[in-house]
Amino acid sequence: MPVPQKQESLPEKIFAFFGSFGLAAVLLILLLILTYLSTLQQQYDTTYEVVQRYYKSPFLIHYVGGKYPIPLVGGYLLLGLLSLNLLVGGLWRMRKGASTLGVFIVHLGIVILFAGSFVEDRLSTEGAMQVWEPRPGDTLDVASTFKSYEEWEVAVIRLDADGSRTEFVIPYDEFEGLDADEQARCFAAELPFDVVLSDYMENAKLLENPQARTGESPYLLVRQDAVSKEMKDAGRGNAAGLRAKLVEKTTGKVRHGNLWGGSGDTFRFTLGTQPWSITIRKRSWDLPFTIRLRKFIHEVHPGTRMPRRYESDVTMTPDPGSSSSERDVHISMNEPLREGEYTLYQSGWGPQMGAAGRRMFSGLAVVRNPSDQVPLYATIVIGMGLLIHFGRKLILYLKAEARKRAAAAAAGSAS
Repeated sequence: MPVPQKQESLPEKIFAFFGSFGLAAVLLILLLILTYLSTLQQQYDTTYEVVQRYYKSPFLIHYVGGKYPIPLVGGYLLLGLLSLNLLVGGLWRMRKGASTLGVFIVHLGIVILFAGSFVEDRLSTEGAMQVWEPRPGDTLDVASTFKSYEEWEVAVIRLDADGSRTEFVIPYDEFEGLDADEQARCFAAELPFDVVLSDYMENAKLLENPQARTGESPYLLVRQDAVSKEMKDAGRGNAAGLRAKLVEKTTGKVRHGNLWGGSGDTFRFTLGTQPWSITIRKRSWDLPFTIRLRKFIHEVHPGTRMPRRYESDVTMTPDPGSSSSERDVHISMNEPLREGEYTLYQSGWGPQMGAAGRRMFSGLAVVRNPSDQVPLYATIVIGMGLLIHFGRKLILYLKAEARKRAAAAAAGSAS
């Protein structure tokens, strides 16, 4: 009499689905498609924009030829589901024993790799810096800060009589996504006015305002389309814009102005005898060391503007009190500079248009990643797992062959 099969409950079916080989195969195919399409997209967008759109979002729309939309599952969701599939199918549901020990360790290493990627996404800081070719008497060949790619901030600056300045910073989260009819009121006890921000523009431009009244900005702030990839590569990216007004705390008087992230409108005014200014700028971070460009190497393919090689010879000087020492470093595409939690990659150069022999700058991508060494550790774990698994297979094979030879020898002596 056949034994009745136990019916799986709904939670058990869900658990089995997320740990199944079928789900893993589908996710890997979708990841392959996403990787292929994102690679093609790099001819239109910068690498940073492609990573943000394709791999740091749960869903997206890819336009084939710029016309035909294809909905895709983003890398954020795909890698999350792959991590869950590994945890459930590769670790939890896997049969435990000597025969699967190596495979278990391999899966554990992959989970560690995914966990490191998650930590990097949530806790890392990414940006860029420019260091110019050396020129006598100029300090542009030295840099100790880097700027965010897309994150802006508003700085309210008090210009003191002794030449010093005090800054009050309004972070990006306070005004990101504000529409024309939305406002964010920002205040501080030290300020004699409140700052009211509205109408955030991811990319804006300034136009002259011939009808501006006395005391008003001589410019109009208007939205514009995103800058092309060629313009971004040439160092001319999107410039954010905001509308701002000040409300004096004592009198209630209101002042209006524009904030523009290009080289343009800074909101300047005087209260009593105290000068103030308000500006929008890329968020920046200080490095615990200084980079000085000694030589920039730039070569293109003959007859084209396509880069063949661009590299930087720099001197890294740590801040006083650091345990590190000054050293000369060569930075190229595959040879970054690593110092503490920071990694500097060769990412570009500029300006990309101009007369021959012009002064150029080296563009360096800067990443502060607390999980920078996790891929190395994960690779070691995966290598150990593979060594154990295939080493065991080799030992079993050699033992089986030895038994066959022993059996053949015994059969020959018996005859």
